[in-house]
Amino acid sequence: MLDVKVCQYAQKVLALKGTDIKWAAYLLVTYAIEVRADELYPIYQKALTAQQSKVQVKSIILEEEGHLEEMIKQLQAFSPEWEIHAQKAIEFEKELFKDWILSIERLVCI
Repeated sequence: MLDVKVCQYAQKVLALKGTDIKWAAYLLVTYAIEVRADELYPIYQKALTAQQSKVQVKSIILEEEGHLEEMIKQLQAFSPEWEIHAQKAIEFEKELFKDWILSIERLVCI
């Protein structure tokens, strides 16, 4: 759904077509996902550490940080106004994430 929303945004706001829409969507959706991962993985690692778990996600955190940096570089090359567009993708992701969490809460609280 995030991809759909970002594609629609790219078409309407950025006036892109064809493969340019797909490229913009790839960059913006991946960026939004990486921002979410950058938020969640440290929380997950903290919980694992608190439970003295043998499972660790520290290497995933480093990988995600590197990927986020790469996406920023690609977005900077894509558009001088990349931050405005990236923020819109993050807004879409936050809305979808909130809906997903509410759906889970409804299922768990039944």
